[in-house]
Order: sequence, then C-alpha cells, then structure tokens
Amino acid sequence: MERRFFLKYGASATLIPSLALMDHDPEHDQLHEKLPIPYPENPDARLDILLQGNDRRLESYLNDQNWQTGNKRYGGVKNSYGIYNAHSTAGFIRTFGCSLATPESTYYRSEAMLERMVSAAQYLLKSQHADGSIDLITTNFHSTPDTAFLVNWLSPVYVILERDQWDQSKAVRALLRDFLMRSGKTLLVGGIHTPNHRWVVCAALAWLYHFDADKKYESRVDKWLREGIDMDPDGQYYEKSTAVYSPLCNRVLITIARFLGRPELYGPVRRNLEMTLYYLHPNGEVVTEASGRQDKGEVRYPGRYYYSYMYMSRLDNNPRFFAMTNLIERTRFTDVITYLNYLLEDRELLNFETSTEKIPTNYEKMFVHSGVYRIRREQLDATIIQNNPTFFTFHKGNAVLQAVRLSAAFFGRGQFVAQKVLKEKGKYHLQWDLERGYYQPVSKKHLARDGDWEKMGQDKRKISELQRFRMKVEIEEKNHGFALHINVDGTDHVPVVVELGFRKGGQLEGAKKLEDIPHAYLSKGGVSKYKIDGDEIEIGLGTAEHSWIALRGALPKLDLDCLYLTGFTPFKQTIMIS
Repeated sequence: MERRFFLKYGASATLIPSLALMDHDPEHDQLHEKLPIPYPENPDARLDILLQGNDRRLESYLNDQNWQTGNKRYGGVKNSYGIYNAHSTAGFIRTFGCSLATPESTYYRSEAMLERMVSAAQYLLKSQHADGSIDLITTNFHSTPDTAFLVNWLSPVYVILERDQWDQSKAVRALLRDFLMRSGKTLLVGGIHTPNHRWVVCAALAWLYHFDADKKYESRVDKWLREGIDMDPDGQYYEKSTAVYSPLCNRVLITIARFLGRPELYGPVRRNLEMTLYYLHPNGEVVTEASGRQDKGEVRYPGRYYYSYMYMSRLDNNPRFFAMTNLIERTRFTDVITYLNYLLEDRELLNFETSTEKIPTNYEKMFVHSGVYRIRREQLDATIIQNNPTFFTFHKGNAVLQAVRLSAAFFGRGQFVAQKVLKEKGKYHLQWDLERGYYQPVSKKHLARDGDWEKMGQDKRKISELQRFRMKVEIEEKNHGFALHINVDGTDHVPVVVELGFRKGGQLEGAKKLEDIPHAYLSKGGVSKYKIDGDEIEIGLGTAEHSWIALRGALPKLDLDCLYLTGFTPFKQTIMIS
C-alpha cells in the first residue's frame, strides 16, 4: 500500500504557557553535571573519550540510587528534590548500560554494576502502571508521551546489551524487554499534549515494531502520521523550539523512517537541519528567541542536533551537515555523551568520516513563515523577530545584546510586538497600531436589573475619546552594525521606554546606574560601550528624559544588564549598534 505524507503548518506557534511543563526529555536532565571532555583530534579516539565521560557520569549517579535492601524505593534513583522516580532511574540505566555492554569501558561486564542495573530495572517495572504507562512526577500522570520518551531512550540500551550477549546480563535484558513491551499497552491507545508528542510516541512504537513485527504498532503510527508533519515552509516545526523540540523531532522522525521503512520522513529532517545552519550565532549559540516553548530566549547550544546531523550526513554524504557535527564536537563535545546510546546502537556513526564544507557565516536569510530574519557577517550577527516583545538581538563575538524591547504607557497595553516584518529599500519595517478609548453608559435595552456589570458588557457600550497610537521601528544594516530608527506617535506625552538587555558578566560604560534597581542603567547620551572577554559593542543613543522604566502594562525588567533610553511621545530616536 502506498503511503503519502504531507507537511501541515499552523498560522501561529503560540502555545499555552503551562505546556512548558508537560514535556520532559530525560536525555537532557540537568541533575548531573556535564563534565568538560576534550575534543578528539581523530575519529578513532571518539569512542574512548565518550566512554570516559560516560564512566565519570556513571560514578556521579551512584549516590542517587537507593541501595537499602528492603526499602520500597530500592533500586530507584532520586532527582534533585530527593524524589525517586522513573525518569531519573531510566537515566541511570541508560548511562550504566552503555558502559556495561561496551568493551572499551572501564566497567565493561562489571558484576557490581550489573547488580545496580538489575535493581534499577526492577524499580522501573514497579513504577509502571498496569496500563503500561509511567508518571512524569512533576506534572503528568499515567502519561503515554512520557512513557514514549523512556522507550526511545532505553531501546538502544536494550539493543546493545542484547548484541553483547553476556550470559550474566540475561536478567536485566529480560526486565528491560518486559518494560518496553508492556509500554505498548499505553502507546497503542494513549493520547498526547503537545505537537512533538505525536512523533515521540510514533518513534517508540517503531522501536516496538523493530522488536516484535506486529502490525498493530505500525497501524497506530499511521493514525498519527496522517495528520501531517507540523513543519512550516521555512523548515521549522510548529513549536519553533530550536534548542529542545526541533532536534527531538528530527531524532524521532529518523527512528520512524529507519524501522518502519518511511524514507519520506527524512525530508522534514533535512529541511530543519538546513535551516538550523542559519540559526547559529558567532559564539556557537543557537537562536532561541522565537521559540514557543521553555527554551525561549535561553542561552543554548546546538548539541542536541548532533545525532541528526551525524546520521543525515552519512545518509546523504552531506559535507555541510558533517561540518556541523565537527563544530558541535569542537565546541560542545560533552553534550555528545548524551547520545552515546544512539551511537553505540548504530556503531558505524562512531567512525563515519566524509569531506566538509564551511558552515555559512556571511548571509542574510528571511524565514518569513517562522517570523525570524537573520543577518550574519562572520563574527557579527543580528536577529529580527516578529510577534515577539524581543524584536532585535545583536551578537559580536562573545559580546551579546540579548534583547531590544520597546514599550509605552498607553492604557497599560503598550508593550511593542511587531505584527508584521516587511523589508523595503534595504530596511526592515516593524509596526504596531493601537486604539483605546472610554465607554459610554449602556443603552436602556441592555441594562441589567441587578446592576451586574458583566451582564451589560463593554461590547454593548459606545466608545468615546478614542486614542490612536502607532509604534514603528525601522532597522537597517549600516557601518558594520545596525541603525534602529524608532518612531512612536499618536497620543501626545505618553511615556516611552527602550530597553537594551546585555548579557550579565560584562562591563557597561557611558551610562548612569539606577541605584534602586539592580542591573539597570540610564543613557547619558552619546556613546555607551559593553565589553566582555575582549569583545565590545558600541551603542549610540540619546539622553533619557525620565527614570520610570517599569511602565504600567510593560513586561517586567529582563534579568540582564539593561540600558534604557526614555522619553515622551512624539518620540523619535535612532539607536546605532556596532
């Protein structure tokens, strides 16, 4: 039967904030410190160095496992709050399993470690409900998607243990297989919360199909896949989560393609990986400001893309994708340890080599559907963002202007968000128009006899004294930097604030510190400078006319070193950033 998959794209990637708590990718649990690992100068050393790092991480887990015989939590692993749970225990099994089944590890076929593994697997089975599900203790209970995360994580470990065929590991292999196959109960019928959950569940089902070629697993996958992959024409997934869920989607789509014979699913992965080449800052960070999830605006690196870039560079013999794996190895090799289970399951990846091409470092790219506009000139880059209070960022080496925001005290509604970004005559145009007024008495026919305000409703009242307000920003590349032309007009004498948030740790010169607000500075006019680690950003802007920076209705101050330019409408200023 021919199967066709198509891409679907929603008009908005705005998600309910609480959804940020509904996913937990246990591969990236921050409980255990990521120790610095040296970059291997040749591929032959890659596995040895990864295993050294994994062994060190393994040792850090030991104190977190309950080792009290007879205790009901025996074998379980606790999180940073002291709560024993399935996710921490599965992380323990992943780390131990990689070392236990790999000859190059110090702990290869260690009977002491095997005993730890058996007890952890027994605890994991005790944590599994009769319906096959497990709980994400922080928010999701009887959770199909969180069960799927663990299946995707532990299946490669089960494969490498099976491949090793150590007689003494039969017990732990049987326990893991029991957990995985019992998970099928919930994976075949359970629901999801977020877009990426669909593909995580499908990938888990693909693993079960790989272990037991039962068509029921494939049939359930088809029900989810017929919804279409949630990718916009730019190559970005619906959640726009460049640091967490985009790389996750890539990885699980690869799993589905591999085990269910769906090569068409490599297409979305290629497109996202190609787009991500243009989402890198000069210091190696990935652009996160447009994310619709919990990584929004956070300092993150592209390490989570490692497996996908490596797999697809081998599949397509793609030199640019392979160059990205080299970049990740050279800058964030410690992150690669996270993917050791996937690399050991598909060991050819560990020794794969091909030619490389330079990753793009000089470009102007407009990702219109994603609302992200990227300009990079080697060690200098800027990002312009639509539908986001942070409408501009600027990187110059290690110096980072992490956010530029604009607000006005216009009826408590004046936090600027560019509804559209248009490029005309070399400038990017961002604009937001607002209207607010006052309500007249409600008409006689709409009166509520009991005087209930809500029953009469503001939509039944005429509006008078209508106030109109326009906030406009024009951005142009100029003199090895950028000029931001800001024009706010309409109602007169409205307080206006421009906030420039610099990453903490640097030194801000040429500005007046606000004594009552930490990390807040007012412009003194002329030129201000932000310096860090030998890099410098120069800012030219006007004098602050007032010191009220926390305008009513504006977002709270950023947790950054913030420089403020203030004034009143009509407000017209040009900020030079270089």
